[in-house]
Amino acid sequence: MSPLTPISASFQRTLPAPPFPETLLFPGIYGPPAENGSYLDVIPTGSEFKALLKAHGGAVIFRGFGVETAEAFSRFGFATKVGPPHDEVGRPPVRTIYAENVVTANEGPPTAPIWHHNEYGWSTVHPAYLSFFCLVTPTSGGETPLNSGVELLHRLSEEVPEFVAELKKRGVLYAYRYTKDTVKTSNSGASVIAAYGKFVVPDDSPEVMRQKVEEQETMVVPSTTSLRRRRRIPVEWMEIADRIVHETRALVKWEKGDVVFFDNHAVQHAREPWTGERKVLASLWDGEKFPDKSPWV
Repeated sequence: MSPLTPISASFQRTLPAPPFPETLLFPGIYGPPAENGSYLDVIPTGSEFKALLKAHGGAVIFRGFGVETAEAFSRFGFATKVGPPHDEVGRPPVRTIYAENVVTANEGPPTAPIWHHNEYGWSTVHPAYLSFFCLVTPTSGGETPLNSGVELLHRLSEEVPEFVAELKKRGVLYAYRYTKDTVKTSNSGASVIAAYGKFVVPDDSPEVMRQKVEEQETMVVPSTTSLRRRRRIPVEWMEIADRIVHETRALVKWEKGDVVFFDNHAVQHAREPWTGERKVLASLWDGEKFPDKSPWV
């Protein structure tokens, strides 16, 4: 297999050592080999693909591979062989299916930013890998910021060790409130049926519908923590975390046809507001379980 062509962009940054054993360029950006060929023939697969992600802190952008449609993006994803498609349970955003294991990333309004997060980081059912594909670039804005969760944890351990200690001790309680109907003006506007009604059918009675929804809900709710252990996270701790994220993020500026692939356990993502039309599709994949320690240790 011919080597991919490294590409540089102004938004890339260097991840520090420590917490990584050596400095890493984040995210990596690659174009196809010099000779012509289908991306299905030139991209690494399986363990080699995962090693490429790891070499760049968990995130790589594939640029100029001729991925132009949702169907091509689907084929690209399956060709990586990172794992099986992820079955979403409890989906907060409104999404539309475009191709096999390809959906709109989020159909919330362009004026509403999405803050940094790991996909389904609040849930016990989450994907191991996440991929985005740019079908239409916006007139302005619309970047997808990426930041290393490994670096964030390292910085928090240095700057606010008591925050990290409390997270380990208590965990985090995160609440989503789903509505009866879809809310198009929200980044998390999926209805409760869209989120948990996979097995609901039109003829179900309200009682049966509720039972099916609650059965799906139990898949993502941990079996549990005592309410007596709850404590509100101090605002100043959250402000420090937010500052670190903004200091360390890579603000990915899209080009049409870009495919970004990243390790959802190690990399957080967000979305900036935009003007004009912007269409970014997503693909979620299962793989390794959440690791007990950093893969870079």
